[in-house]
Amino acid sequence: MSATRTRKYTVLFFLALALWLVLVWALSELGMWQLRRAAEKQALMALYQARVEREPVTWRDLQADAASDARFRRVRIRGEYDVSRQFLLDNQVLGGEAGYHVLTPFLIDGGGPYILVNRGWIPLGASRAQIPALSEPRGTRELSGALERFPAVGLILKGAEIAGETWPSVVQVLDADRIGARLGKSVYALQFLLDAGVAEGYAREWRPLDLRPEKNKAYAFQWFSLAALTAGYAILWLVRGGARRKSEAAAEVENEKHV
Repeated sequence: MSATRTRKYTVLFFLALALWLVLVWALSELGMWQLRRAAEKQALMALYQARVEREPVTWRDLQADAASDARFRRVRIRGEYDVSRQFLLDNQVLGGEAGYHVLTPFLIDGGGPYILVNRGWIPLGASRAQIPALSEPRGTRELSGALERFPAVGLILKGAEIAGETWPSVVQVLDADRIGARLGKSVYALQFLLDAGVAEGYAREWRPLDLRPEKNKAYAFQWFSLAALTAGYAILWLVRGGARRKSEAAAEVENEKHV
């Protein structure tokens, strides 16, 4: 085999090997990422189960525990609704029927930001042009419920987070800063899911957190399988390439003997 061909084979060999290694590494990293996502979901579900089963704490106790993440915490709050300025979160479905979630600002005794109390689901009605009438519970009251993030959406259209001009105000996406600007007062970063036993709400079927980590594990298995298959092809290519080069070298030696 000539020196030129030897160098060519060597360069191609190392280029191909590098590509195989990068591909196997990338596929393996995707598998590891899916496993990390599954672990995160499992931890979040465990946190949810641990917190929703506890007795609610007072708002003051929650604020005193500043080091703790408040998500899923069950809380008792005392204060008054601002019933004159309620929000309707659009595109909410219950039992296959379209509707809204009713979120009413609540001012907790002792001051602080508004907290949006999610009082539950109401049907859309004849059309979106006809805004449903909402109940207006007045006076000081004590509520119990769980804290949760505002609903997330996959694709946010431009202006979806801007609430309507009239009251009740219809909004597509909840954003605490935008809602606070609309109310002229800061809003707590988590919504308050009103307990089902409280009479002044609407339909409430708060679903247990189910993030399905099994899906991520299945995706991880697929990525690892592709990585193993890619590595297998690489090994086969190396073996066959080595055998071919050995055969070619032997053939050249044999030809040289007959020259």
